[in-house]
Amino acid sequence: MEQEIVIKPESPRSQSYSPSQVQIQAWDQVQSQPQTQIQAQAEAQAQDPHPAPSTPALAELHFIAEQTARHARIWEDQKNAPPCPNFNEQWSNVTPKLQELYLQQVEYLASSNVQGDAQTGYETLVKGIYERCFAKMSQLTAEMTSSIPYNNLVAPVGRRPVVPKTEPLDEDELIDVDSYAVNLELEEEDEEQDEVPLEYNIRDVEDPQINILENAMTKGSDMLKKLLTTLEDSEAMFNDIDWKKDIERTQDYARTEKVIIGVVGSTGAGKSSLINAIIDEKNILPTDCMRASTAVATEVSYNHGPSKFRAEVEFITRADWKNELEILFAELHDHSDEVRRGDQLTNSDAAVALDKIKAVYPALTPEDILDASIDELLGDVKISALLDTTLKFEDDDSKAFATKLKSYIHSKGKRGRPKKVPAKQDPAKQEDGGTSGLDATEQEVGHWPLVRVVRIYTKAKALETGATLVDLPGICDSNAARVAVAEDYMKRCSAHWIAAPINRAVDDKVARDLLGKNHKRQMQMDSAFSDISFICTKTDDIAPAEVSQALGLDLPAVEEQRPCARQSQTLNREISRLTSDLQGLNIELDRLEPEIEALEERLTGDEFSFVASDLSPNNKKRRLRSSGLSQSSGQQLLNDFHRLREERKTLQNQRRSINQQLEKKQKNHRQLSDAEKNQQYANLRTCIEARNNFSKQEIKCDFAQGIAQMDQDDREDGEDDNATAVTQDYDEAKKNLTVFCVSTRAYQGLRGRSGRQAKVRGFSQLEETEIPRLQRHCIALTEWARENCARRFLVYLNQLFQSVLLWSSVTAPTTTITARKRLEIEANFNRTFEKLTSDMAEMQREFKFCLAELLKENVIDGLGRASQCGSLEFPRIVSEWNAAVKDGGLHWQTYKATCRRRGIFRNTDWNQDLAGPMLDKITPGWKRAFELLLPRKFDDFTKCVQKRLDRFHSDAIASAKKSITARTKTMLDAIVKANRESVEQHLKSPHKHLKSAQKDSSRIISDVIALHLSETYADCAAQCGRCLQLRSRGATGQGTLARIRSIMERQANDNGNVVFHRSTQSMEGSLTDMLEQNDAEIAEIIQNILAWTSRDYRASIIEPQLRMFSKEQVGIKQEVSKMIRNTESEIQL
Repeated sequence: MEQEIVIKPESPRSQSYSPSQVQIQAWDQVQSQPQTQIQAQAEAQAQDPHPAPSTPALAELHFIAEQTARHARIWEDQKNAPPCPNFNEQWSNVTPKLQELYLQQVEYLASSNVQGDAQTGYETLVKGIYERCFAKMSQLTAEMTSSIPYNNLVAPVGRRPVVPKTEPLDEDELIDVDSYAVNLELEEEDEEQDEVPLEYNIRDVEDPQINILENAMTKGSDMLKKLLTTLEDSEAMFNDIDWKKDIERTQDYARTEKVIIGVVGSTGAGKSSLINAIIDEKNILPTDCMRASTAVATEVSYNHGPSKFRAEVEFITRADWKNELEILFAELHDHSDEVRRGDQLTNSDAAVALDKIKAVYPALTPEDILDASIDELLGDVKISALLDTTLKFEDDDSKAFATKLKSYIHSKGKRGRPKKVPAKQDPAKQEDGGTSGLDATEQEVGHWPLVRVVRIYTKAKALETGATLVDLPGICDSNAARVAVAEDYMKRCSAHWIAAPINRAVDDKVARDLLGKNHKRQMQMDSAFSDISFICTKTDDIAPAEVSQALGLDLPAVEEQRPCARQSQTLNREISRLTSDLQGLNIELDRLEPEIEALEERLTGDEFSFVASDLSPNNKKRRLRSSGLSQSSGQQLLNDFHRLREERKTLQNQRRSINQQLEKKQKNHRQLSDAEKNQQYANLRTCIEARNNFSKQEIKCDFAQGIAQMDQDDREDGEDDNATAVTQDYDEAKKNLTVFCVSTRAYQGLRGRSGRQAKVRGFSQLEETEIPRLQRHCIALTEWARENCARRFLVYLNQLFQSVLLWSSVTAPTTTITARKRLEIEANFNRTFEKLTSDMAEMQREFKFCLAELLKENVIDGLGRASQCGSLEFPRIVSEWNAAVKDGGLHWQTYKATCRRRGIFRNTDWNQDLAGPMLDKITPGWKRAFELLLPRKFDDFTKCVQKRLDRFHSDAIASAKKSITARTKTMLDAIVKANRESVEQHLKSPHKHLKSAQKDSSRIISDVIALHLSETYADCAAQCGRCLQLRSRGATGQGTLARIRSIMERQANDNGNVVFHRSTQSMEGSLTDMLEQNDAEIAEIIQNILAWTSRDYRASIIEPQLRMFSKEQVGIKQEVSKMIRNTESEIQL
């Protein structure tokens, strides 16, 4: 178990005092000694050759601690504060009566139940007591309080012991004590601030209609459970219809879909800090200002379980880890000489490779790693036990949970010079067969290279409605499994948040470039532009002068602030003068005090024998009690005593007057200082808000311009005027784009999570950080899905209810008809239903043909031309890679590293670069097909199905030839209405799946390119030669690079047509498969439509003429009907 060590900083106001170790031990013991032992201890110390500190020594400690704390409080926050006096030297001038006061403080503290811990000791305890006492006083009160009475030291925190009464001191001696002493409560400083309660409700702008729908969904779901129980528990058998299947199928829709929000951005954009603020936690996701802290895709969603936090860590497969080790080993072997020498790796990719392997196998030295085989590493028992598994854990404490989670997310390896292991080690420590001589159990294994994805579940209010935040570290990873996870999330995202520091967001044109051309093209083909939000982070990072100048802000000029500055300077001078005068008075009073006390002791001593009452100047009956000296000598001393006392009172009055003036001046100075701070805050707030507003407008403009430029490029690439069919309102796109400017640091500070750090300047309210606005946006993004899911369930529920009500209403024949008439009605109905079936099949075939033609005209027919363009551009793109480094070409190390990773490395994806020219040609038709024409076709098909159901409804009723009642007809009208709504909802599903499938199809070209270039990549990565081996002696590796360039150039020139032709075939095949899957899903929906239509209409037209029901069956039907009617009334279907 780890031991937590808390180091408390020493108070800056404390006076330096360094007693010996013997003294400290003795002071620690004083706390627990009874008061009666103090005198005995003092006597024993007289005979000890190495005595512990006596009680007077402890009294001196109290004096020094008290006066040091008093001085610090008096001069706190004062610019012209004098140095702290040496109170060690002043102790010798303290009068015996005052020393007696400090002795009482020692005794009082020793007899109380206040205990100092063994580490801090008696000295620290005493310092802390006096510092807290004076900290509670105003500066004027501290000035007037020369000493704190012993009974005010610890009474609030400990029991007040019985202390013997002492003789009251002279009024003049107590004027600075009793008159101004206050009973102060001591409070221990918390190591961490308590969290500030939230002052806002993030769901205060939520659409109330959604809550109504969700409540109705919950009640409807509960009703289905009761309905199923009623039917299953019934002894009356119904062989005509099995409602269980329909009830369970409807019940499955009583859930809200997950809304995935992908958070993307460059390294250092603050994505992890952003997610921490949104979920209102401090450090659940690790953050690091020095490097990328999130190494794996991390999904954060709401925890519906009992614990506050829960996590699932999914590890990669054994095959994935083997593939990555092959890449990492190849990187290391390219720099094996540096690794074996223990040099700091100059190549960052080799350093990363070493970091990853060392993280997983910390017991291995770099040489061990080079000498080991991949199979040996895969044979590690502990590591093998993790692969292909999912680890789950939960906790209610955020710190404990974050600590557990960190090793699975945080890439905390430190690059640099590897630690060298001593050559000679204890043989006993090597008997376990370890190759490094290090005990692996003593070193922490970093799991993050082995993690595929981490799922975190928390009770965050912002995620309560179904939002899931995904922190994506990027797709440029040597681990193929993590790349696949990141790409899969990008396809499933319902919203994309692009984060960038505000000081780079505008200048880097993030909104226009959208993190690169490939990323922007992919979002265009995914029809994702309407799902984008921009988040400018780190708004607290600001230089007000630069912002003011750049934006031309009208802030108060320096001349306007000079009067306030002059007043402040004048007050400072006056305060300094008064302080100097006060110091002079204190010096004079300190001079008078010993003289007065000396005279008092002499007059009340044996020489003159005055009593205390005789010393009062108003006592006219005083007389000399000494017979040894003349009355004139005693009278002269008494007159001197009265004169000095009067002089002291005069000085004290002057000091009181100066203190009052000083307090007034200091108050005025504080007011001026507060006004200056308020002005500074207002200026800073103005700059922050001005930059935020400017950034928002610039990002909106850049975004609209980026879309306009892409549309212009599409029109230039299009062959006909159809390319202009998809038109956009760029002003509307600019208006609808959501931009946030947030400060996570200010938010955490205002929430009380910054420890002892001051709150961030320029932010006084949580709303100013815009994190609450972003949290509300997080909830708003789920509203469409929540509403859609609730309405879909209620539509299906209503359809089920109408069918069950119709079924339960049939308990006896409606009319008495002949058998011939009954057969005629059944024959008419069968003909009507067969016509519906054939029409539906024809509509399905026509719809499939229509979709195929649509894709053929807009996408497939253009693939040939796009393929030619891609093959022609292939050599040109390769020539850019092969150019000299000074001309933008690739260094041989970068070239090999990219080839090892099948074209994906860092921020580069060669496969997408090669697919780009081809995709540019098909994008106009792609957008036209999937954004405009396909939605129209689905709408038309839905309406045709609904109309055909309406016609069947009329024909079916007509076929009954007045054999059904008006009540049954009314119920059938409700049935057809419910069926229309249900058809609309059901046909949304294949359209949604089609949109998802088109995302896969749009990525297939780059995937096929990567597949067909895999051998070429492998050949390039395998190239090495003498130049590479002599690299450490100055060789440049030009021979290796020349061979790599030659291989890639030959592939581009000789096989470009084959690569892109196969890409074309794959995309066409993918689109065909997509249509086949869509047709199969629609066929299933039509079969379901026909099944429930046949069931309902037969139950109302044919069944009443064919069978009778028992009393028990009729009772069950009536009970079911009553349950449904009550639920309909309650949820208002």
